[in-house]
Formats: sequence, structure tokens, C-alpha cells
Amino acid sequence: MSRIIFAAPHYYSSFIQVGAQHYARVFSRYNWNVLYFSNYLSPFNIFLSKDKKDIVSRFLNHFHGGERINSNLLTYVPFSLLPHHNFTIFDKRWFLDNAYRFTIPSVTGILRRYLFENIDVLWIDCPNQIFWRNIVGHKKSIYRIFDDIEAFQKAGPVLMEAHEEALLSSDVVIVTSKALIKDLKRKYKDISFIHCPNGVDLTNFVREKYVKPEEYENIKGRMALYVGAIDDWFDETLLAYIASHSPEIDFCVIGPDRLGKMSTVKQRNIHYLGPKPFKEIPDYMFYADFGIIPFKSNRLVRCVNPIKMYEYFSLGKQVISTSWEEIELLETPCMIAQDKEEFLEFVNSDKVLNPDKGDLTQYAKENTWENRLRDILGLL
Repeated sequence: MSRIIFAAPHYYSSFIQVGAQHYARVFSRYNWNVLYFSNYLSPFNIFLSKDKKDIVSRFLNHFHGGERINSNLLTYVPFSLLPHHNFTIFDKRWFLDNAYRFTIPSVTGILRRYLFENIDVLWIDCPNQIFWRNIVGHKKSIYRIFDDIEAFQKAGPVLMEAHEEALLSSDVVIVTSKALIKDLKRKYKDISFIHCPNGVDLTNFVREKYVKPEEYENIKGRMALYVGAIDDWFDETLLAYIASHSPEIDFCVIGPDRLGKMSTVKQRNIHYLGPKPFKEIPDYMFYADFGIIPFKSNRLVRCVNPIKMYEYFSLGKQVISTSWEEIELLETPCMIAQDKEEFLEFVNSDKVLNPDKGDLTQYAKENTWENRLRDILGLL
């Protein structure tokens, strides 16, 4: 049986499920042995994190030696006493390269315990985990770029140096965004970048039966839904504007509010429901009328390939989104608003309630994580 290690920034069981978690699941379904490592736990995030539930969950994973998701997929959260940490005295290349030496228990011991010392594929989803190349034997390496790393304020020079090194040394470089590939090609002319956008897990979203969430019981009229992180890219002022001009529509928001943005939104027809488990998201989407993606227009958003769009489409739900370069390049059935007035017009139109569901579901079927995996295996 082939073996693959995923080195990813996100905790596998977090509320926000992004590419690495989906790929890990799909590889395991294709009879690969998968070991998924998330970023370290450390004294920094244990004492400074605002999301204590997430820290407890990650610590329990670590304490129990990992979490077995299925017979082929194991996830593990390492703990390091001396991690690399941006914009502190630990923001040095030495810490990025050697933090694994200070893990308790040693990650090299974890590799031996689960027989992953020599593997077929090393998949790196974040540059601060390139140290794996030096401690695990592998036949092929994949570096996946799913964001414009330079656009993040937390991406200091050490992380950018590691990012460039991963670009230049990996066998396959996958990029989720056409817009980002254009940028990368201008700087790295000799690298062959593979466009591999995000997708949808139909096994989670297409069901015979959906359960209506309790929070929806008192909502009788038209309902719009946002699912995702409420972070820098989320435009709460746009949401407030749309809601204030659409009193007959209820707007539900699901996801972790890392910056406290929802506390500033006071409209009665906006309902913040908090984060929900990935398995429950299809129920919330199914009983909503349409999805919204109210993102800001900035460099951080410019290269975003929105996973939730594919997931809404899989249920035949139309999506209204703000405009940015990548979503325009995708040429999807999504309704793309050029300004807040057009967004408001779309929200209140009958067209959003009566989409061509066949077009939407067909688009989702053509953009599954399984299809992406077949492409990647072809490359390897």
C-alpha cells in the first residue's frame, strides 16, 4: 500500500475544512496509507490562543498519539517547545528548520511508530513544514499553494524564504488559483505550475435525507447563508448594508469569528450561528435558499478559489459573490456582483431562487476532490 504524509497548517478536525483535509480523505479512500500532520502545538498558542476549545481538541489529539479517522487515515498534532514564530525572537530560519528536534514526543519517533519513515509522497501545504524533506525518505514531493502567501501580514521574511525553497525543490507544484499562477510565472519562469483548483466532497453533501437545523425553525421567509471563516477577507459592512435594505430576508452566518466582526453587526435579520461541524454543513445549506460570499476586494482575496461555492452548487443552490480576479477567471454559474448595489439587486431578485439546478450540480460533479486526485496521480 502506498504511503503519503500531509504537512498542513490546519488541524484536521477543525470546523474549517480546506484542501489538505479533503485530499487526505480522498487519498485514504483510494487505498493509500495517510499520515496527516498539522502545525505544531506550542506554549505560544496554548497560552495566547482565543479559541480554547480548539486548543483542547488539538491537545487531546496529541495526548492520545493521534486520531484514527479511518483504517487508512491517521492525524497527528505535534507539540514543540521551540517552534518558529513570526515576528518574535523565534522568527529565525534555525527555529523553522529545527523545531521538530524539540517535539515531545519526537516526531521521528511518531514516524517509526506508524511505519512512515519511508514514504511514496510527501505533500507540503505550508512552507514552515519543509523540514519534513530532511527527516522522511520520499520518492516524490508536492508543494501546494492555495493562497497568495505574500499578502498575509504574518508572512515574514523567514517564511517567504522557506516558501521559495519549497517552490524550487519540489517535484510537483500545485496552485489553486489562475491569478496566482500568473504572478508566480513572472518570477519563476522555469517552474511548471499545475493549476488544480478546489473542489467538493459529494459523499458529504449529496444525501438521501437532510435534517432541518433547529436555528431555522423560526425563519419563515427567504434565507441567505454564509459559511466560512469570518476573518480579514469577510466584509461585514457589506453584509450589514445588504441586510438593512432587505428586511424580509434572513441572513445566517456560520463559521469561527476570529476577529469579533459579528459583534459589530446589529441588524435583526442577521443571525450568527457560530461554527458547525463539517458533517452538519449540508443540512444548513440544503434548507437555505441561496449562498452568499461577501468578500472584500483586496490582494488577500484576489487569488481565492472558494470551496464553499462548489459545495453550494452540489445542492443546486445559487451563490451570490462579490467580484475578484480568480472568481471571474473560473467562469462559474455564480452570480458575481460588481458593487454593493448589484449585490443587493441579486439578493432581492427571483433569479437567485430559480437557478438552473442542472447547471449547478453538473459544475459540482465536474469539480470533485476525486477528480482532482486523479489529475494529481497522473502527474506523479
